[in-house]
Amino acid sequence: YNKSICSITNPDSVINIGEYAFSNCYGLTEITIPVDVKTIGKKAFSSCSNLEKIYWNAKCADDFIKYSGRIFESSGSAAEELHLVFGNTVERIPANMLNFSACYISKITISESIKTIGDSAFTECDDIDELHISDIKAWCGITFDVTEYGSCGSNPFAGAANLYLNGELVTELVIPDGVTDISQYAFYRAGCISEVVISDTVVNIGKIAFALCAGFEKITVGEPGDSMGDKVFSDCNSLAEVCWNAKNVEDFGSNSEVFCMAGSNGDGIEIVFGDSVEHIPAYLLYVSRTADQPKVKNIVLGKNVKSIGIYALPSGFDTDSNGEWENGGLYQDTQLIKVDTSFTGDFTIKEGTTYIAVGAFNGCNGIT
Repeated sequence: YNKSICSITNPDSVINIGEYAFSNCYGLTEITIPVDVKTIGKKAFSSCSNLEKIYWNAKCADDFIKYSGRIFESSGSAAEELHLVFGNTVERIPANMLNFSACYISKITISESIKTIGDSAFTECDDIDELHISDIKAWCGITFDVTEYGSCGSNPFAGAANLYLNGELVTELVIPDGVTDISQYAFYRAGCISEVVISDTVVNIGKIAFALCAGFEKITVGEPGDSMGDKVFSDCNSLAEVCWNAKNVEDFGSNSEVFCMAGSNGDGIEIVFGDSVEHIPAYLLYVSRTADQPKVKNIVLGKNVKSIGIYALPSGFDTDSNGEWENGGLYQDTQLIKVDTSFTGDFTIKEGTTYIAVGAFNGCNGIT
């Protein structure tokens, strides 16, 4: 409760900080947490109203108990900015570190050394305006723990933070060559980004990796793309264009909802399947609830599409392609790619057809 202390640097020998240890130190503007700290007691730095900077160097501090940690509760309330810096010794950000703590942290810097962020570490940290990182590859490799109710409070984007890469605001995100995996929740609610380009080296994208990115207008998916998790691009409401170049992504399940509600705020999405695409995965654009289906304006099929999985495309879609519609069927050369689900009566496959794509007749309930 010492009001005259302005800066605290705990020695490296400190491993435990007790409850309320520095609470109500109104004059405190800067704190350094040393590398070997394991436990920090309840409200240890709470109500330090003039706090401006926190240097967190603890390598792997113990997780906090939900609702009871609140170590920085109400701190920074009188400061112009409260900046939390995770140093390059940190490997894990503990669970529940800031959750429900009425903290005033507005800026966070995440070092490349961090491998894991605990569940609900940043839940309800709604004042976070800036998230600073120095390496996209390192960020894509972070494990975001999610154990309760599907919450993604382990990601500081949940506070609607803007992303800064080496000090520059990111509006067009490029996942660089060399990245092979994008973790689940990696860019969840990254609202400042309007376009994302996923490189050809990425083979796996975790679930909800780009969900609720309200500013997304264009997505480009690279060629390899072996697998993607559920709801990868769900609730990207401003989405207008998807360039899908993934050659042969694994089929999705009926509950995957990859593009749930995507494009709902605009005129709809044009989806272009590039010439590298051979298979359009099952359930790609499928959502069982009519109100939550993606708003698709047009679909363009590349010349090398050989198969379309079950429920991959919405019924009644408008399609441009290198093939032609003829008597209710979409043909590319000698291949029957798709049959219009609104077709009724007897359907005749045209003479010379050598190949019928997977799922070509899916949803054609009117064919007799």
